[in-house]
Amino acid sequence: MNFTRNQAKFQLGLVAVVLVLAVLNPLSVRAASTTLTFTPIADTFVDAGSPIVNNGSVVSLRVDNSPELRTYLRFNVSGMNLNPVSSATLKFYAKSSLSAGFSVNKLSNNTWTESTLTYQNAPAPGPVINRSGAVTSGVWVSIDISAYIIGDGSYNLVLMPLSSTQLNLASRENGATAPQLVVTFGASSSVTPTKTATHQTIVATPTNTVTPQPTAISATPTPTSASGSGVVPKFSHVIIMIFENKEYSSIIGQSTLPNFNQLAQKYTLLTKSYAAAHPSLPNYIALTSGSTQGITSDCTTCYLNVTNIADSVEASGRTWKAYMENMPTTCYVGSSGLYVQKHNPFAYYDDIRNNKARCQQHEVPLTQLDSDLKNNTLPAFAWITPNQCNNSHDCSAATADQFLGPEVNKIITSPAFDQNSLLVVTFDEGSSSGTCCGLPSSAGGHIVTILISPLVKTGYQDVTPYSHYAVLKTIEKSWALPYLGHTADTATALITAPWK
Repeated sequence: MNFTRNQAKFQLGLVAVVLVLAVLNPLSVRAASTTLTFTPIADTFVDAGSPIVNNGSVVSLRVDNSPELRTYLRFNVSGMNLNPVSSATLKFYAKSSLSAGFSVNKLSNNTWTESTLTYQNAPAPGPVINRSGAVTSGVWVSIDISAYIIGDGSYNLVLMPLSSTQLNLASRENGATAPQLVVTFGASSSVTPTKTATHQTIVATPTNTVTPQPTAISATPTPTSASGSGVVPKFSHVIIMIFENKEYSSIIGQSTLPNFNQLAQKYTLLTKSYAAAHPSLPNYIALTSGSTQGITSDCTTCYLNVTNIADSVEASGRTWKAYMENMPTTCYVGSSGLYVQKHNPFAYYDDIRNNKARCQQHEVPLTQLDSDLKNNTLPAFAWITPNQCNNSHDCSAATADQFLGPEVNKIITSPAFDQNSLLVVTFDEGSSSGTCCGLPSSAGGHIVTILISPLVKTGYQDVTPYSHYAVLKTIEKSWALPYLGHTADTATALITAPWK
């Protein structure tokens, strides 16, 4: 009898120990997952074409690039009670179709209101979280934003355009087809102790992007911390690679151009970058002297006696070179085959062209870049002009994309491209007369400009309006060079937002 009673006590004690161990060791506890669906507490869009108009009560949310339309949303997430998030999916009911889709960007501002938001007072979007694939009218589109949702709280989002075609999505005023944020938390399998959630930016390749061929970008430097926000870093090298005659919307979001788009997704894309003029030559001159210098054509003998970026770089004790694909010889004057003088701005400056020794040292065929990269003799300032086919002037944008992939890969994986180096991929002009920030009312169009560097934020879109002069001004600021021409204008913004 005593034995039985003791045995019972022992068994009860054993059960208690097991229960305590179960509490102390979550590996033995099974937790069911839970899914909650939230609709926005606020959603609206802003319109650059009507900058003071509020659209808070409309039944459609819109994104577009011409004029710019952005959609703002706020969700209040609750009920997770510190459980880990398994997935978070943003869902919209499409009221029109768009092959390019749109991006979903972070927004740190939590003070905007649906009833007062306009383009004029709208907070600037933050980094890209993810991008949609193609959107089909009458169908729900889903975007994974699991990297952004980390628990209970208020989450603000901005939908940004990837093309100049308007997309309409149902707003919360539509009831059953209102936007949704579907959050799954907990787990259907054993739960392990979780670390404090971190907030990361993950950029996924759009579902409609073609898988890159072997020429695509394959290796990139590891980002490291640099100057704080609002400060231009001190660059060790600046490389400008310039392409021809393509509007922003014909490059960004195009599945046939994987290299341009993957670089735009991985590094920093200036979404409001504008050329100075038409045709080509005035833009090349603007990028290197701070003014079009009154040039309005692709003239070949309109030589200039003006200070240019090469002069400023040399005066600071730094080195420079202009690498020209298919240039027959160093310091070649005129055009030959796939090489044209109008895409070599340095050939127009008297103090370079008329100084034979200086010219031959600095204006060289692109083939010299390989040895400079290999020997770690890359100059502080480098300019790269692809030939008339590879720059997309005489050939397709897809041809330029195929040139871009291996060329950028070669540069950024070389020992010369260090942690403080910057590669700027840009275009001379677009196909429109788009303008901004102090340029004439009819300027050179909306162009793509991508900043590639360990110094830049990854997956970031800077929506600040910039011109060619802003690129030049930022280089001058970094190296304490004198401001040339319009780079001294207050309307010409320094590029400061992208730096880590």
